[in-house]
Amino acid sequence: MEQYQGRAIYNKIAIGRMFLYRKSMIAFSKRHVEEAETESEVKRMEAALKAALARLEQIYKRALDEVGADDAAIFAVHKMLLCDEDYLDFIRNMIRHEQVNAEYAVASAGEHFAEMFARMEDRYMRTRADDIRDISGQLIAALSGDGIRMQEPDEPVILLADNLAPSETVLLDRSKILALVTRHGQADSHASYLIRSMGIPAVSGIDFPDEWDGRTAIVDGGAGAVILDPAPDTLKEMTARMQFYSQRLWRD
Repeated sequence: MEQYQGRAIYNKIAIGRMFLYRKSMIAFSKRHVEEAETESEVKRMEAALKAALARLEQIYKRALDEVGADDAAIFAVHKMLLCDEDYLDFIRNMIRHEQVNAEYAVASAGEHFAEMFARMEDRYMRTRADDIRDISGQLIAALSGDGIRMQEPDEPVILLADNLAPSETVLLDRSKILALVTRHGQADSHASYLIRSMGIPAVSGIDFPDEWDGRTAIVDGGAGAVILDPAPDTLKEMTARMQFYSQRLWRD
């Protein structure tokens, strides 16, 4: 039995098998575009923008059902960020002046603006860094013509992830997620707000190895702790605590 300490995200307990979430990355590379083709590349980006906005509208509607209007407003903000002229002009200018493909320009814009927000003193504004990376991922997915795919476990599991974007978080199938453990992520991030609204026990800041995949653990969201391969007496104690909290929540 081993115990690891992270940051508490949501105060509930879960026990189960761990499942490593491997993000489906969309492969692309930097490509030179001939000057005569740059306007066609800009138009390709703008067509993808319409598709990405339509996808964000679908995610927004899913969020309304999952977490309600207040938290779903995150995705209304995402649509505004995706239409921001500074962001779009950065992409257009890269395509036109550096003669690069749209995917590379979008990725560059995402990192540029994410780093800008991450350096801000205001904590709320720093959360925008994850939002910018999220919308850039949506736009790259639309450019590729291949949507972002979510891994689906076959049974309820404790999900292990490097980090989750807000869109990935709200698309989780709650019936398959006992708890969430991430390597990165802050308690005041938009993804964390969504996790709490969805009622998922969660801990961040655990630098787990991929070898945890398939092992049994206890996630204590209140203490910010993960207990790996719990001993029988610990398992019994935490199961009783979990049942007590569930009954109290049901009575309330």
